[in-house]
Amino acid sequence: MLILSVFIIFIFSFIYISKSNAHCWIIRNYGWAVYNDWKSYWPMDFGTYLRMKQEEERRRMEEEERKRREEEERKRREEEERKRREEEERKRKEEEEKRRKELEEEQERRRREQEEKEEDLPDPGKKGGSKFKSLLWDGD
Repeated sequence: MLILSVFIIFIFSFIYISKSNAHCWIIRNYGWAVYNDWKSYWPMDFGTYLRMKQEEERRRMEEEERKRREEEERKRREEEERKRREEEERKRKEEEEKRRKELEEEQERRRREQEEKEEDLPDPGKKGGSKFKSLLWDGD
């Protein structure tokens, strides 16, 4: 409280000395210099200050919105890329499964053909040929 009262007395005395016909022109000129300097550091009225703060807030909100949109766009692209890779993987697996089945069918077909050929070959111990021929042939 004491400091506040001393400060107030100092301010009023400073103003009185600077505006009065004080014989010390240095104090008078220095007082006006401080006052003018203070005015130069107070560049705007309250309305201008509010508009400036609102403009800063608007810019900050636009920046946050832009960052949010960029993040959403990045996530959307990542999701599309993930789906595309999953689809390619699924198609690749389907193709592999299809090729594997075709290969198994081809091997099964070749195995059957081989078995049929082996059945048609004559037995070395028998006089005749295949079972089919032996059934039809009743000769010596």
